Amino acid sequence: MPIDAGLRIETRYFINTQQRPEAKAMIRSLFLSMQELSKGANRPAGHPKTEFKKIAVIGAGLMGAGIAYVQAKAGIPTVLVDVSKENAEKGKDYSRRLVDKDVSRGKSTKEKGDALLDLITTTDNYDDVKGADLVIEAVFENEELKAKITQMAEAVLDETAVFGSNTSTLPITGLAKRRSVRKTSSAFTSSRRWNVWASWRSSPARKPAKQRSPRRSIMCSPSARRRLL
Repeated sequence: MPIDAGLRIETRYFINTQQRPEAKAMIRSLFLSMQELSKGANRPAGHPKTEFKKIAVIGAGLMGAGIAYVQAKAGIPTVLVDVSKENAEKGKDYSRRLVDKDVSRGKSTKEKGDALLDLITTTDNYDDVKGADLVIEAVFENEELKAKITQMAEAVLDETAVFGSNTSTLPITGLAKRRSVRKTSSAFTSSRRWNVWASWRSSPARKPAKQRSPRRSIMCSPSARRRLL
């Protein structure tokens, strides 16, 4: 096929795609609404902005370690929990490597790097989760394991806390049914892409081209959503 004909066909399909409802919705949500969200437009009236004073991440693997890093970078004290202190420290090593790289490249200072790392506390004791405003589980995609750690964490959480799952393959409703049964309990949400939201908060420039939708990070009921906003 001649290149000119190919370009005409490509243009025709591109314009068709651009005019679809999905494309318009993405432009609205990921660009126009982002500017409004950054100004607090999505916050319900009468609900002041929430500042997270402590967040716990359960599971110090690839996802958990990354989430802990971007939270600390955003200035949020983070508890990184795993089956052993040693495993939790291995998860924190991910943050140490990133800090060392930034310092070596002149993007940060040793003092700032040390301050970031001090915000990450490693542990194998669920008592250290007490007082967390938000808990994110990032363990293996195993329903039994997720149910077990959910119940262990909820046993020490306040009733106003939010529990998030980083699951990508298991239905969030199924995991919610495996929670511990209490008269008052924490809200249960899907926290997929939470690390993107925390990373967005930590960006000093917050340029539109580099932004990602922070509110897509939390998919939850209206009552849980009001606690997060």
